[in-house]
Amino acid sequence: MAQLIKIGGWFINLDHVRSVQDLHATTRQNRLTLRFSDNPDAVITLADQDADNVRTWLNSVVNDLSHLHLDTPET
Repeated sequence: MAQLIKIGGWFINLDHVRSVQDLHATTRQNRLTLRFSDNPDAVITLADQDADNVRTWLNSVVNDLSHLHLDTPET
C-alpha cells in the first residue's frame, strides 16, 4: 500500500519523493520543494500553510542529524 499524505489539494505518494528542500533555510521563503526524480518537471512546490504543515510533520518523523558535529580527517 502506498504511503500517502494529503496537503491542501495534493495527495502525495511518499514512496516516490526523492528529496525535500526547505527554502526557508536558504532564502527565507516559506516554501518546500518536493522532487520526484532528476527531471526538473517532476517537482511540487508547497507554500505558506501547506509548507508549514509538511515541515511540522517532517520534523516529527525525521531523524535529525544536523546536530552531530562529526570530525572528518583531513587528507
